[in-house]
Amino acid sequence: MIPKVDYDFVAWVLAEDLGKDEEDLTSWALGVPGKNAKAILWAKERGVLAGKKLFEAFFSYLELRSRFRWYAEDGDKVIPNMKVAEITACANVLLTAERSALNALCHLSGVATLTAQFVYALQGTGVRILDTRKTLPGLRAWEKYAVRVGGGKNHRIGLFDQILVKENHLTQVGSVAYAVKKSLVFLKKNYPSWKNDLKTKPLFEIEVKSQREMLLALNAGARFLMLDNFPLPELAGVVQKAREWEKKHTTKIWLEASGNVEMAMVRRVANTGVDFISAGALTHSAPALDFSLKIVK
Repeated sequence: MIPKVDYDFVAWVLAEDLGKDEEDLTSWALGVPGKNAKAILWAKERGVLAGKKLFEAFFSYLELRSRFRWYAEDGDKVIPNMKVAEITACANVLLTAERSALNALCHLSGVATLTAQFVYALQGTGVRILDTRKTLPGLRAWEKYAVRVGGGKNHRIGLFDQILVKENHLTQVGSVAYAVKKSLVFLKKNYPSWKNDLKTKPLFEIEVKSQREMLLALNAGARFLMLDNFPLPELAGVVQKAREWEKKHTTKIWLEASGNVEMAMVRRVANTGVDFISAGALTHSAPALDFSLKIVK
């Protein structure tokens, strides 16, 4: 599902360029005419397109009559020198919105491209790549959309849609077992139809940092575990123990590996037997995918 465009956000971004007087001094100084002009959006490198609607919003905010003709859809692959779109609007609108629109499109397409690379690296393993909450302020919905466009899976959207007990929570409550039991009681009371499985959105997960913590969590009732920052050999051993516990208790559990997972090692992490790998890099470190906008008349 494509996020709804927040035009307050669009206005705020444009205001960074236009300032309090809402002026493009260069266009004003040169007397750029208000008549219609056409611009072509070109891809400058290979990747995955994402963010068409947000790109359009920067032009449409300034001129409702802006028109767009796209030659690719979100999720399509683009290649160098590919014509991706044509935009028709007043020349001064094209010049004013150009940079903000390109910044958004380049960033979101970069997120989708990096996600697609992770997905490709995991082919055949059955492991899904997850994003995190390490997103740019104001762009979370769009960045998570770009992850989906690239073939990844969204983790929780925010603090409101899942209980995820992490290290800092445990320092407050003092016990893995207590945190699990307290969370499960809360869910049964407030979400009576909830089940801790992946047929619906999982509502409870807990981060563990050792085999001991993992076993404490499982025995207390946790079924979705985040294995955080385990060295690879140790991760393999912990996953094996978890699968032994799963078989002994005939209860399905889900395991997520997290913590600075890089492309070079992602397949080795997957081969340990986890179900998911989360990577903050999908959103916080994705290189921008380069596009250019050229006015042709």
